[in-house]
Amino acid sequence: MIAAYQRVCTQSIRRYEGHVARYVGDGILAFFGYPAAHEDDAERAVHAGHDLIEAVSALNNDMASLAGFRLQVRIGIATGLVVVGDVTAGGVIERNAVAGDAANLASRLQGLARPNTVVVSSLTREIAAETFEYRDLGSQTVKGFAAPVSVYEIVAARDVSRLEARSGAQTMFVNRDQEIATMLRCWHRAAAGEGQVLVVSGDAGVGKSRVVAEGCARIQRLESAEEAAAPSPLIFQCAPYHANSALYPVVRHLSVLAEIDRADSDHDKFQKLARFIRHPMRDPIRTPALIAELLGIKPSESYAPVAGGSREKRLWRPLHSSHRDSWVRRLSRRHPHGGVRHRVRRQGPPAQGPRGRARCCGAA
Repeated sequence: MIAAYQRVCTQSIRRYEGHVARYVGDGILAFFGYPAAHEDDAERAVHAGHDLIEAVSALNNDMASLAGFRLQVRIGIATGLVVVGDVTAGGVIERNAVAGDAANLASRLQGLARPNTVVVSSLTREIAAETFEYRDLGSQTVKGFAAPVSVYEIVAARDVSRLEARSGAQTMFVNRDQEIATMLRCWHRAAAGEGQVLVVSGDAGVGKSRVVAEGCARIQRLESAEEAAAPSPLIFQCAPYHANSALYPVVRHLSVLAEIDRADSDHDKFQKLARFIRHPMRDPIRTPALIAELLGIKPSESYAPVAGGSREKRLWRPLHSSHRDSWVRRLSRRHPHGGVRHRVRRQGPPAQGPRGRARCCGAA
């Protein structure tokens, strides 16, 4: 039982490149930012916490035969400076020993959390910013800290771009006139029916996402001034910790469009998906089942999996050829669309990328 619990927890942590420092009974101490640092370690830690809760819930379902026994987890996350290293005392070596307020605070926050929830410190909430929805738990008196600390409970992940999550889109935009002019020229050609692909490249932190956001905003203002239907950007955002998830940006976007919530049952997820894709797709029977597999919806009485071919080919089929084209054409008939792909990279197994007919595509 404990071994199975530790295994699923470790998988969730390592999926976001966290480091499991030690197991203490039924508790786990994990680091994000050590030994390898990332710019979004706070977000990774919270995502890992959410995945860990779901993994333990799935483990409970697998152990349903143990009547009256159900695992629950409480997760505390704190951000700050710590010292990590091996310590030797009295001939005993302690691996990954940690010293610092952040480790102590994370332990105290875990004690404040309700079952199956994630609680974070104010600094973690500040760094993760608007990537998540929070519930303010107020200032709490915590053992070992002279002053009360602000505590937040994670409610859910928000569907926002990296720039929106950090409120960067609200800062004043200066210069970059040439880049914006290029984007507007591409948009005018795309709106006239001549598809365009625009690539924005540059070093990390130079402002690629800000330029794309400003360009999209100006296009929307331009179309509104001309009393045309303002285009809605279709945003496909890659993430390094989803590099092994097949077509993750497409899966995420389809889930948002179909209003699928992570807490929905597999039956409800499939019903929402079927309602969304029945009209734009040409095969209303096979296509929902194929896309359901792509979205990780387990087979049930609602649908049976489609056999034939490798898993990669089956997952790619619903978004290929006439299936995808009919969906894109349906959107484009209303008004031109701009597709924005952030952090473009290969996502998952399919060897062939989409060759769509979207009117305009930007990459940042």
